[in-house]
Amino acid sequence: MFPGQFTLCLKAIDTEGMRRFYEALGLKVHIDQPTHVLLNNGDVNIALMTFLEEPCLNFRGAEVFQIHEQFVTAGLDGQNTPRRYRGAQYNITVDGMN
Repeated sequence: MFPGQFTLCLKAIDTEGMRRFYEALGLKVHIDQPTHVLLNNGDVNIALMTFLEEPCLNFRGAEVFQIHEQFVTAGLDGQNTPRRYRGAQYNITVDGMN
């Protein structure tokens, strides 16, 4: 099972202040948009997003529905179910695509 590229997605009210904090920890800005900033350092990825309702984990490139099924089968508490992210609903452009 490939868990994907992991990103911790955080709700950001003050993206500039949070950006400076994570840059001081050694993370570099990878994407800088008005609604979101992606920082990384090696395998560490943190996304600061103004439109999130709550923090979330993003497993980019993974079969997240398969991972969730394995968790449930293993008896782990599945309080939430995975959702497909729809950037267009937030009017976000990533790599030139909506």
